[in-house]
Amino acid sequence: MNARRISTLVLLGLVVSTTATEPLRAAIDASKLPPPAGTPVDFARDIAPLFADRCYGCHGPKKQESGLRLDDPATAKVGGEHGPLVVPGNSAESILVAVLAGAHSDLAQMPKKGEKLSPEELGRIRAWVDQGASWPASTTASTQVRKDHWAWKPPI
Repeated sequence: MNARRISTLVLLGLVVSTTATEPLRAAIDASKLPPPAGTPVDFARDIAPLFADRCYGCHGPKKQESGLRLDDPATAKVGGEHGPLVVPGNSAESILVAVLAGAHSDLAQMPKKGEKLSPEELGRIRAWVDQGASWPASTTASTQVRKDHWAWKPPI
């Protein structure tokens, strides 16, 4: 394949993926969103524990419903079948916030199982997105195989 054809296919893919998420963002009812927290939010302290407690069961290292994985920043930023999760700096247009708050007309409220997030927890997530959705790589869940495990050592 020549370079021109490849670049055309890549551009077409970007256009399709961008326009596919626009209807999803249009289905967000911002009036159902709780206000963002008025304090600075630290991802490791305020957001990562919420994701681990409420989201990893369906969107973690063992299971990725809708193609979404929230335990790794690189894959989470790409999003799943519905496109990017957050619009950094704009929580009112972020699919993640809308789905967690039950403010999306096309997608079910999350989490499906267990306790829903409180307005205060949703406010912290909104504030995190509004503050740029910073996601340090150091908060990535450990999903790599430990090489010091006995199964990887030669028998003696």
